[in-house]
Amino acid sequence: MSVGQFASFKPSLVSHVLLEMEYSKHGRSREYGVDDYFYQKAKADGKVRLPLDTPDEQVIAFEKLSNTPNSTINYAIDMLEEGIEGIKETEAVWRSGDLDKPEEASEKERREQRPEEYQILMVERNSKWLVKIEEYAQTEQVEFVLVGLAHMGGPHGLIKSLEDKGYKIEKLI
Repeated sequence: MSVGQFASFKPSLVSHVLLEMEYSKHGRSREYGVDDYFYQKAKADGKVRLPLDTPDEQVIAFEKLSNTPNSTINYAIDMLEEGIEGIKETEAVWRSGDLDKPEEASEKERREQRPEEYQILMVERNSKWLVKIEEYAQTEQVEFVLVGLAHMGGPHGLIKSLEDKGYKIEKLI
């Protein structure tokens, strides 16, 4: 993409596109991600697939970030500077299953240095998702819920929130 193509984009979308381009450059595109793998598998198996937030809700969340453009762009720059090493570190944490590690690193930094962004992307979204996850837990069906690593650990993560509500969480790996 040329710089001119970004002219009409809001800072949050520029950040998102730049990060996606960086991930793709290192062979980490969405089509090879865990979420897409399970989405395609569920689709092929004829299973119901329900998002925790709709595309419109995602747009609204990123629209809110437009109120903090410098923070959003600075975050993308930080991530781009980390490059492949940052991607590999995140992958290693994900593979280890140690949900405290992301909190120790990027999420703690995000919460402290970009509190509005953390509030919008983590706290608010996790709260909405928690309601849906609890609804799923009340049904006879078995649901498989897949979220990004950043939403799992930390003081506002889904794991702690579910435990605080009395759910017993077990690691399956």
